[in-house]
Amino acid sequence: GTDRLQPPATDRDPPEEATGPRPQPETPLLLEEEVPPSPEDAQLLQFYAGQCRTHCATLLAATEALLASAGANQPPGVFVPHGRFVLVTAHKLVFVGDTLARQAASAPLRARVGAAAGALCQALKGAVLSVKGAALSYPSPPAARLLRERLAELSRRAQGFTTLLSALAPS
Repeated sequence: GTDRLQPPATDRDPPEEATGPRPQPETPLLLEEEVPPSPEDAQLLQFYAGQCRTHCATLLAATEALLASAGANQPPGVFVPHGRFVLVTAHKLVFVGDTLARQAASAPLRARVGAAAGALCQALKGAVLSVKGAALSYPSPPAARLLRERLAELSRRAQGFTTLLSALAPS
């Protein structure tokens, strides 16, 4: 379905500003008028919070490996597989967010998780484009810098999403 939403491809690259994610407002972790989740939502939150902690730890380790590979000026044949692993792992977090946003009974919970998953998805899109750009323009210091920036944003969003689920899950 997204191919119908995309503008037709052109032969020239978009400006660097257009390739990055748009800034998303920060999602507050807890509201002052927090209502405890229903038993069904609490069970979902506990299950998915545990999965997210595992996926986030894997994502951070994979990000470090990608940054070390790209920082050592290794060719795309070496750093792109690291990039794929980062992107697949981040996609698992986005999938968890989308699933939880659909399955939660509470509308405020769906909205908060959906917003955090949407921000994570935007960061993931920026990371995908930066890995591709770094591979296509190797060895480009500006592309490597953009890759580091986008991966930092992706890591920050992943940690924020995981922290949100952990905070919402009852102990």
